[in-house]
Amino acid sequence: MLALTGLPCPTCGLTRSLAATWRGDWVKAVQFHVFGPPLFTIGLAIGLVWLAELWRQRSLLPWRSLVRHSWLPLLVGLLLYYSTRLWWSWQAGLWPPPWAIAPL
Repeated sequence: MLALTGLPCPTCGLTRSLAATWRGDWVKAVQFHVFGPPLFTIGLAIGLVWLAELWRQRSLLPWRSLVRHSWLPLLVGLLLYYSTRLWWSWQAGLWPPPWAIAPL
């Protein structure tokens, strides 16, 4: 998306953020993408719960209910963060890209 439009995609920097979180560089992780450290922590917690469920051979959490009630707040949060990120890049003069304002 960045190459085509000059705008970052909503998840641009998320992989680097997750990698920085894995290395323990929390400041760099948040600079890359603010959702990286929370998603890393949630993913780690889910993995540990799944291991516990396998070990105990029973479900410990109501997964369907968790997914049903968590996807919308996560999506809204991501879109708000993306909007804020675009606004900051516009304020910094990085947006719109030159081709978007060039006369035909």
